Amino acid sequence: MSDNKKTPWWVTHSEDVGGSAVGIGLIIAFVIVASQCYQWLQEGYWNAIPILSLFSTADFVTDYSSWYYYPDSWVGVNTVLTWILEKIPLSIAVVGAGYFFKVINEVSVDEYWEKNRKE
Repeated sequence: MSDNKKTPWWVTHSEDVGGSAVGIGLIIAFVIVASQCYQWLQEGYWNAIPILSLFSTADFVTDYSSWYYYPDSWVGVNTVLTWILEKIPLSIAVVGAGYFFKVINEVSVDEYWEKNRKE
């Protein structure tokens, strides 16, 4: 690595970036579960929030919703996708996304150091 080249912030603070991704995921998951607990304590029933509830409110899903609800091909993929979206809680998916971003950050940092290593 040449001396005039500045190391990117995401490399120098990689532990902070990865930890923040996981931390934000955990905070969002806590808020989701806390709201479910509040509703359960107040009204006496558990309101499950699957991943599908996030996508069903988004506008960008409408382009693919006809395939999702009425698949004419790749029916097995549709079955697996439907199970994942309907059964896995959103809180777990958010934590998983945080860990995913942490891993991506670590891989990116490792590749950066590998490519810019002084020989």
